[in-house]
Amino acid sequence: MSKIVKASATILNATTRPLVTALLAAHDGLADATSTVATSNKALGQAIDSKTGINCRAFPLVDARPTAKFETFDKNQKKAGLNFSKADWLRAMAFVAEFRAMHKASGSTVDFKTVLLDSKRHCMYWPGTTKAKDAVTRAKKAKLANPDGKVKAKPKAKPKAQKVDALTATRQQIANVITCLNLLKDAKGLAGLPAKPEQEKAFELICEVQEIFAEK
Repeated sequence: MSKIVKASATILNATTRPLVTALLAAHDGLADATSTVATSNKALGQAIDSKTGINCRAFPLVDARPTAKFETFDKNQKKAGLNFSKADWLRAMAFVAEFRAMHKASGSTVDFKTVLLDSKRHCMYWPGTTKAKDAVTRAKKAKLANPDGKVKAKPKAKPKAQKVDALTATRQQIANVITCLNLLKDAKGLAGLPAKPEQEKAFELICEVQEIFAEK
């Protein structure tokens, strides 16, 4: 059984801690925010992936709950063809705990899950959808097996309506009308009703069509 993971070590240092501070300020739109959410996440994601930065590449794969288990993490990562060690997982969990503590201390009004998910998408090992372009670039440079993350299926394109010229369409409509009139005439005749009035009506309609196409 795995024990509850606690942040016993400080993952952030004097260089990387300000990256989280800047991101939290950007999320809340504070007056002293030095960058946007997008640029802050880009900088933080780069530091997370870098061995000389936060060096916490397993971070986007972890379940951020304090009760998360390595066994579950290991099972899921192996399905993706990855092989992070338990030490990598512990470091990522410690980083999450420190991230959460800074979020709470900042008094941020933005939900921590939102901040966390947004940050994960800027990491090159993010396996989900909407992976940030900067993360995809690093993933391709590192030659990861799935550099683009999970890509949503594109909706099938609707078939384009075929254009029909006006004359062809008119001919088809006239043919339909004639067919209907013939059926009506036959039905009246079979019923023993006078067919001549029906023929006269059909003739009137045909005359109207002729008038439409007559040269003025």
